[in-house]
Amino acid sequence: MHYTITQPEVSDALELTKLHNQSWIETYPNEELGISQEYIVDRVSNRLSTKGIERRETAIKLSSENLTYFLRIARDESGSIVGFIDGNLKDDGYWLDGLYTLKSTYGTGLGKLLWESYLPWTNNNNVSLTVASYNTRAMAFYTKLGFTKKAGNERKFGDTPIPVIDMVRKSNKF
Repeated sequence: MHYTITQPEVSDALELTKLHNQSWIETYPNEELGISQEYIVDRVSNRLSTKGIERRETAIKLSSENLTYFLRIARDESGSIVGFIDGNLKDDGYWLDGLYTLKSTYGTGLGKLLWESYLPWTNNNNVSLTVASYNTRAMAFYTKLGFTKKAGNERKFGDTPIPVIDMVRKSNKF
């Protein structure tokens, strides 16, 4: 499979939001922890509201105009958006805010391609991220990229029941 990584256009906002929602639905349900698919669907449904799409459009504009926010999308050979990566430069350094792909793309190298589009933007500085502590697939992927778990930081993601931890990738600058 061949993917193209590009800066999104404002006209991509709806499709990108649908991809983001679908990836949450595919990734975050965990019956053992009481996190149902219905809960996730309800949690993300507001992203498709007029206000939610406007927020996504604003993010797309910021990513092309602002040096502190990064956003790229991945398209498959048919032109459909199948993944994205976004991050911020905050007071405490670079944060990978999201790297999401459709489940159908797992194992195809898409995640690594998205990461490789992001890393130069960080000037190879330290990068932190937050990941669901039960998302072992993502944690293994990030570990392959050089991330390690920060000790003692498990908590809930915002006002959700999703347990998360932080990971950090130290710069390999000399």
